[in-house]
Formats: sequence, structure tokens, C-alpha cells
Amino acid sequence: MSIIPYCIFYQGLSCRLIAGKFDKNGNVLCRPDISDPKSEWKLGNIFFAIKADSKNPIPVPKAMQIYAFYLNTSYPYNIYQVKYQYDPYNFEPNTTVLIAYTIHIPNTVPLYIYTHRSEGYYLSFDSKPPEGWTQDEFYIKQLYVMTKPFSNFKCVQGMCIPDISSKKSFTDCLYPCIQSNKRPLTYKNNEPMLVSELSQNNRKIYFIITIIVIIIGVIIGYFILRKVK
Repeated sequence: MSIIPYCIFYQGLSCRLIAGKFDKNGNVLCRPDISDPKSEWKLGNIFFAIKADSKNPIPVPKAMQIYAFYLNTSYPYNIYQVKYQYDPYNFEPNTTVLIAYTIHIPNTVPLYIYTHRSEGYYLSFDSKPPEGWTQDEFYIKQLYVMTKPFSNFKCVQGMCIPDISSKKSFTDCLYPCIQSNKRPLTYKNNEPMLVSELSQNNRKIYFIITIIVIIIGVIIGYFILRKVK
């Protein structure tokens, strides 16, 4: 498995997503993959994600999902559907499939997905949609991707997250991380939080609640005794 570039092309408000690649010098290569001379696609944005491979599928760790972007094979050649890919062995033809994060974690940014009745789907890092576009009320609104090709990852509560201080590749992180995943995921300000930090906070909360209950009990007991007298 590898982290590869993904290239977002625009033609007006039509949007196309293509898997890119690195050349021998590590530079990103992006092509719209269309031979139609009438098409004037322009490269808009590049991001990085885990390559999804139906021939060698990997277990998807916590806080990640396989996404499939369906591309029209005729004009306007745009994205006409975005779905979760539940079958890791069989990808539909003319789709760009990748593995990305479902939540915001360090070193990732949200990639917003906007839709329009007649124009298909539009991908953008801008939280404000183009005029007339909106997010699907009942489906995928955004995914979280890397803006740099991280090669180092660390395990945090069953998740492999990009971290330059780690010495592990995504592959080295993945399998031990999945096996060690025995506790529920917790968050602090929408960020993954270590269990030790959560436990420490919980102890403080329990202590405060206990003190409040004792004080309330003393006050109630005092008034009961006064009435008895």
C-alpha cells in the first residue's frame, strides 16, 4: 500500500478526480485522462491519500473509509456520484477509489463535497460552496486528506495517523495498530484523545460530582433534622 497524489481538475463547475503519480524525482504528475480535444480541464488542487487496491486490499483501520468517485465517460466527464466502497475486492469501472479519514485528525484537512442537480459533484477545500451548490443532507459531506505525502505514521487508539516524529510507515503502523485496538475512540475538540488523558479527566469529574453529592446530602439532612425538632 502507498500514499499517492490525487488530482482535482476543473472545467467551469465540472469536477474530475484522477489518481496521480510521482516521477523518479518525487515530483507529482497529474493528467486529466481525457482525449476529447474540446475539453479544457485545469488542475485545481492536489491532495494525498492511501491508494485503494482491489487486488491487494488492506483492512481499513478505525477512522478511515474507502471512497469511490464515479466519473462520466462522456461529456462533461465529471464526477456524477460519490459513495462509500464497501467491497474492497470489486471496484466499478471508471471510478477513482481511495482510502481517507472520516474525522479530522492532526495533519489532515477537510475536503468538502458539494452537489448540484445538473452538474454532479464538486470537490473543494473551501468551506463555502459555489453559488447554487450544497452538501448532500443525508450522505457524504466531507472526508479528511493529507496535503503532504507523509511517510511516517503512529498508532493512536487504533488509528494510524500521520506523524513526522514516528519511524513507522503506514504498513508498519497498520496491522499492529488494528490488533491493539481494544478501546473505544474518544475525542477532545474533534481530535483523537489518548485514553490516559481521558481517564485523568474522568477522575477529576467523578471527584467533583462526589463532593457535590455529599454537600447536597448534608444540606438535606440538616433540614430534615430541623423539622423533626
